[in-house]
Amino acid sequence: MADACANFRYLNRDGQWADFFRHTLSLRDDGSLQLRQVPRLDGAAPDGIDRLAAPDGMSGIAIDRDGTIYASDPAGNRILRTDGCDGRTAPLRCIGLSLGGFDSLNRPRGVVILRRRRALVVVDSGNDRLLLFDPLSAHVLAIWGEAEEFSTPLTAAEDVDGNVYVLDYGHQRVQRIDISGRVDAPFWDAVRFSGLVTHPADLAVDSSHDRTWIYIRDEASREIVVFDASGRPRLDTDGSPVRIDVHAVAAPLGLAATADALYIGDNGTRAVVQFAWTGDRFELAGPAFGYHGPVAALALDGRGRLFVHAGVGAAVPLLLDAAYGRNGVLWSRALSVVPDRVSWFRLSSIGAALPPGTHLQCFTRASEQPQDPPVDPSSNDPFPAPHWQAQAPDITDFYLGGAPARYLWVGVRFSSDGLSTPVLSQLRVDFNHCGYDQFLPAIYRSDRGCEDFLVRFLALFESFFAEEERTIAHLADLFDPLVVPDAAVRWLAEWLAVTLDETDDIAAQRTAVAEAFSRYGRRGTVAGLRESLRRQAHVNAVIHEPIVESSWWALPASRACTCGGSQEPVWTGGGDSILGFSTVLAAAYPQGAVLGTTAVLDQSHLSTSDEFAAALFEDVAHQFTVRVHSGEVRDERTRARVEQVVAREKPAHTVHHVCLIEPRMRVGFQARVGIDTVVGGGALPGQLGRSSGSIVLGGEPRGRIGERSTVGTTTRL
Repeated sequence: MADACANFRYLNRDGQWADFFRHTLSLRDDGSLQLRQVPRLDGAAPDGIDRLAAPDGMSGIAIDRDGTIYASDPAGNRILRTDGCDGRTAPLRCIGLSLGGFDSLNRPRGVVILRRRRALVVVDSGNDRLLLFDPLSAHVLAIWGEAEEFSTPLTAAEDVDGNVYVLDYGHQRVQRIDISGRVDAPFWDAVRFSGLVTHPADLAVDSSHDRTWIYIRDEASREIVVFDASGRPRLDTDGSPVRIDVHAVAAPLGLAATADALYIGDNGTRAVVQFAWTGDRFELAGPAFGYHGPVAALALDGRGRLFVHAGVGAAVPLLLDAAYGRNGVLWSRALSVVPDRVSWFRLSSIGAALPPGTHLQCFTRASEQPQDPPVDPSSNDPFPAPHWQAQAPDITDFYLGGAPARYLWVGVRFSSDGLSTPVLSQLRVDFNHCGYDQFLPAIYRSDRGCEDFLVRFLALFESFFAEEERTIAHLADLFDPLVVPDAAVRWLAEWLAVTLDETDDIAAQRTAVAEAFSRYGRRGTVAGLRESLRRQAHVNAVIHEPIVESSWWALPASRACTCGGSQEPVWTGGGDSILGFSTVLAAAYPQGAVLGTTAVLDQSHLSTSDEFAAALFEDVAHQFTVRVHSGEVRDERTRARVEQVVAREKPAHTVHHVCLIEPRMRVGFQARVGIDTVVGGGALPGQLGRSSGSIVLGGEPRGRIGERSTVGTTTRL
């Protein structure tokens, strides 16, 4: 009944939500949607950081490979160093301490560590230059900008090739300096030629071996524009420059970038804000969770942490992708399933997860016109009434109803406390539904001004039994061992009289059930018994049937030959007449006692016509031997399992014997050299009741005539 009409449609096509738009939501590998991840404060916030005043300008912070942190203190004209081992913070010795010397600092701002040159670059803003220090000895390695190349430089960043990008605030430009210290003037010429940046105020660089993105914040337009290493703007899929509108950031200061995100300090809201790259554009993901304080600089350590320089004190670490944005929005285009109008019946989510602190709220609209209703994803009310019909939060399965319409729109609002996220895997919409009302008398289906009360009322009962009806509709799945739930595999095995091995994993048990029918066709045969022993007892057995190898000896027939006039009989040869090798003597005459021929007293038997030749096979028929190497039977438990399998799988009228092939020769059990006999060392004395088929007496060897023949002295009987 649940899928009787099959009038439904899944809205998440190919796991890509192709007919939808989304804002601050990320697509997981399984096709589900969740809120975008944002940083989270690592540990507890430093005491008093929420009461610190906003910085009066930009500072700098850089993290070395060993975890050592270098941060500038513009007010104190010094560089602070936080040891990567013990975490102690102290001014970097010798740097900036000399008064009036060539290495003295005046309002140091940006700090960057050059990977290729192994140098600490300090943007000495008050002296309009850049100083390069050895981070270990604090000796000055170079001075950039002595020819008035800079005017109030503020910050710097390095790319993977060792080029340094300097924000020259006074000259309103960004200078690129190569690894040898030479200015690359064409870079800024290209940026200026684009017309996208007129007054740069901050910058960040994300660089790898296959791409370099330079983020420049323009103070005039309140935008961040992305450029490549040559100064040309990066373009999106529409061919437009990649730009980030930062009007939502009240007082931006400090930038840091990764391959898929840009982090901006906001001293207006006293937070760190993340913009996420969607593959085509940047969108606001939300503030970092747990941090509330000033931001003077940001830096990444390359190990999944973002450090915030608050202007004073130690840097505050944030863990990347450890929390979630607070809000996200999903909305569809106009959905239409058939050219004509349909009665939209139900919208339900499949695989929705709502951990504590998270919520999903659905919105719908049905109309005859294809014009999209208004949506404002960045607003607190993204789906305004009366254009949208809102459902109560966390109701993810509800009745649609209303007049038939050609188009349907669906919207979903995600919300969270920041510590977890709701997850939406699939949406299903049902239309032209065949409900329980079709089974009622016609008088109940007539419209008497009750609108859709009856349909809604019956739909409530349908929801109660939907799962049971769906199970009944897919009852065949319960008989498929490859898709039946794990808990039902043993139940299905009982239907087929299959004994499952408790030690097998679920995959092996499913295989045993799936192959049961074909095995029944071989049950009772040598091949079927060997297969059962291999699967259930894990031994490779050899099945020996005496009747198969029994051939009775008979004299070959003779025929007369007149060739050459000779009347000597010529015997007809036969390879199966070699007594003792390929044939044996018959135990009795096939036809029983015959008067005058085989009727010998006490040496013959009587046979009816129905028992003709039965006496020939009495000793070999309906019996077999199961031979297993003792190396495969390591304990009594395995041997008992072999006996159980043989007793269960053999034909009921047969007699069997399980023989362990051991390193010895036993007459009647394993006496065929090269086949089942293993010649070992000396035999051990046997024990009555425990030896099978062979007993060896212990003690001294018995005497022989002429040798050791003194009875009672050297001879034992």
